[in-house]
Amino acid sequence: MNRLVIFAVVVLVGGAALAAGGDPTKEPLRLWWSTDPHILPVGTLLINFALLVTIIVLLVRKTFVRMLRNRADRFQALIDAAKIAEEKAAARQAELEARLANLDAELQSVRDRFTAQLEVEEEAIRRRTAKEIDRLKQSASAQLEQEASTASSQLRHETAALALQLAQSRVQEAANADDHDRLTAGFVRDLEASQ
Repeated sequence: MNRLVIFAVVVLVGGAALAAGGDPTKEPLRLWWSTDPHILPVGTLLINFALLVTIIVLLVRKTFVRMLRNRADRFQALIDAAKIAEEKAAARQAELEARLANLDAELQSVRDRFTAQLEVEEEAIRRRTAKEIDRLKQSASAQLEQEASTASSQLRHETAALALQLAQSRVQEAANADDHDRLTAGFVRDLEASQ
């Protein structure tokens, strides 16, 4: 606004000097408000210019002010969003720093849980192994008993067979032809008596 006033003063003073043409006897106002069609009336032009500027300012001012307000609102919204993002980032950073500070305790907790779980698994494996060993011992014992029984039975059969062979061979060695004839005759008599 100050520039407009300075411009108007310069134009008025310059126009008055131009109208006078440097000659103090001439009228300076004649250039400003002349009715002569050959002289350009500077005052009328200035009034028209001022009216045009006023009309433009009045018409554009609301739109310009609204545009500036919208722009300021957008900037304010961006600033608010930046503040919210900064607060969230600060909260997240604080959370991460707290977790980082608590990381040793958390790691120790994980180690303790893992160790406890490992001990439980180890104990379960020991129990399963002991049960399997007992089952294998019982199975082996039963198998040994069965094989001992089978071997004993075979041994009895073989002993009996050997005893029979031994007895047969001794009887054959001790028996002569007379014993043989006497036994045959006794057998035939027994058969005839039974009929």
